[in-house]
Amino acid sequence: MIDSQNSLRVEPAQDETAAGCPCCEGGGLRGFVFENETPHSVYFAESGGMANKPVILIGIVTGRWASDADISERVGLVFACSQSGDGADIRPTIPALLAFPEFRTLGKGIEPEQAQGHTSFALLRRTLDAIIAQDARLAHLRADPGQRRPRFVVD
Repeated sequence: MIDSQNSLRVEPAQDETAAGCPCCEGGGLRGFVFENETPHSVYFAESGGMANKPVILIGIVTGRWASDADISERVGLVFACSQSGDGADIRPTIPALLAFPEFRTLGKGIEPEQAQGHTSFALLRRTLDAIIAQDARLAHLRADPGQRRPRFVVD
């Protein structure tokens, strides 16, 4: 699926052996983002937060992915995403994921307090929006209630 606003195409990875969160044994997910047919970003997501305030941590690494590319040519940022009445509440957070330690090795991490002023922040945020819009596994974070996947609640 192509997002007409920014031409980013998200390909969720169908990896049945994807690592889960080591503390709560929740599943993790990963995927790839292409701009036209050029590799653009890789993303990982894992559960975080507490039972009464669930959070999805989505880490995105973007930059040049050629075989001769260096880690310094890519940047990584983790967003803490939770559902609010108006859609997702999204904030930059510490650039590390417990279930995906390789995240730190793919690009230079951006600390949360530097995120808003970083030259790649707008690109990373646009990429996150495309990921949420196109990866059905993250449908519960969408702003449009009609597109959200129902969540189960224990009585």
